[in-house]
Amino acid sequence: MLPARDQPDVVRAAVQGDREAFLALVHRHAPAVRCLCEARAPDALDLDLRAAEAFVAIWELRRAVREPGHWPLFCGRTTQAHLDRQAGLPERRPEGGPAWLADQPLAAREAWLLHHRVEAPDAVPVIDYLGIAQHAYEARWQRAEAGRLKAADLGLDQAPRSPADDSPARITAEVAERLGPAPARRTGVLARLPRLPLALSFLLVLALSALLAALLFQAGTGTGMRPR
Repeated sequence: MLPARDQPDVVRAAVQGDREAFLALVHRHAPAVRCLCEARAPDALDLDLRAAEAFVAIWELRRAVREPGHWPLFCGRTTQAHLDRQAGLPERRPEGGPAWLADQPLAAREAWLLHHRVEAPDAVPVIDYLGIAQHAYEARWQRAEAGRLKAADLGLDQAPRSPADDSPARITAEVAERLGPAPARRTGVLARLPRLPLALSFLLVLALSALLAALLFQAGTGTGMRPR
């Protein structure tokens, strides 16, 4: 059973670029990110791919996370921003899917799907993804639920298409493919050497190049001054 919170060392490793740590977080948070995608396109057939694209955006911006406990909110906000850029009009009525759900505001659709797909005693609290108070979250999903109940009275309460059981695994595999192979691990003495920032590495190469040029110049000058 997963803990309700992410392990801080896993989040820190992912932020620093540890691919395996990041993929572990992808698998854990895939259902919630997929819900945010589904809220904008309830009847889309490529929701796993859309969620994977959102995780690639999360990977690219991961260094913005300062505290491990902020990871769910970072995933939620980054996914929303990514989807808004893709759609252009985030508040428009989505096409397809149950009419009662499509008629709800985006915030209500997000909360309803998260409530029914993600909320569980052993899961990350849903409000952590949305960054809102508990009462605001409950008001949102209950608004959508009221729409569902009204549709049920009319015999029109079609349920959204449920994700496949292996959806988190499929999303994780897609993200892994998009990130490419993991870099080769350093072994021996190299494994004990610290990794330098790119800018510092560049300056170090310049300094070594200048030193080598100076030594070659000195050697050439000394050879030229020798008497015959």
